[in-house]
Parts: sequence; C-alpha cells; structure tokens
Amino acid sequence: MWQIKNEELKKTVGAFFTDEEIDEQVCRVWKTDSTYVRLQKYVQPSYQTIIFEIPLEEFKLIYNPNGWNPYPSVTPPSEGDWLVQDKYGDLTIREFHVTYGPEGCDKWWENTPSYYPEAVAFRALPEPYTGNKK
Repeated sequence: MWQIKNEELKKTVGAFFTDEEIDEQVCRVWKTDSTYVRLQKYVQPSYQTIIFEIPLEEFKLIYNPNGWNPYPSVTPPSEGDWLVQDKYGDLTIREFHVTYGPEGCDKWWENTPSYYPEAVAFRALPEPYTGNKK
C-alpha cells in the first residue's frame, strides 16, 4: 500500500481522503509519465472542491498485511514463513531472515537454491485449517 511519507502532510490529506483512496490514486499514476498524484474531492454542502497535487517522491510503499507485497520494494516485517510468488507466477512457502552485522543489514529468503526463480511478491500465510474445531 502506498502512503505519504511526510507525517504532517499525511495528517492534512487524511482529513479528506482514506488510505485506500490515496493508494488507489498512486497506483493509477505510478506506471504513467506523471510526476505527481492528484487527489480531488467535492465537499458537500458547500460544493467546494478540495485538490491536492503531491509529487510521487512523497510516497512510500508500506507492508500490506491483507494482500500481496512487491519484493524487494517492500520486505516482510518479521522473520518466518511467507507465501512467495516468483517471476513466473509460481507460489512457494519460503522462510525470510534478517541479520545485522558491521556491514549493515542483510535480508534473504532461506533455502532458495539457484534453481528457484527470484521472488517478486509475498504475503502472509493464512491461518491453518482446523476443520470443525472451534
């Protein structure tokens, strides 16, 4: 999901637009030649128009817990097993790890042999099936 980086701007825009509306508009223009996102809404009962034009560089991708996340633009928020899609559309369960050392932070998918294509997206695993247990 796309989010505004600047907290003050995010708060101001958030008074008129939901996170979903902002994300939808950023997604629409992201693959175009546009350099900004235009958010527009008619406000009733005054019939005024609210318009924000925000440069694309003011947005960042954040982890979406309910959907697919593009990798490596977004990385898993925690270590563990994730449902991963590769560049061919195949799905596997892979384990994600993070290590910190003198050279910085290193992030990788566990057990990714060379014959596994690179990951392009990931999402959380669903809860295990429990049958009729409650």
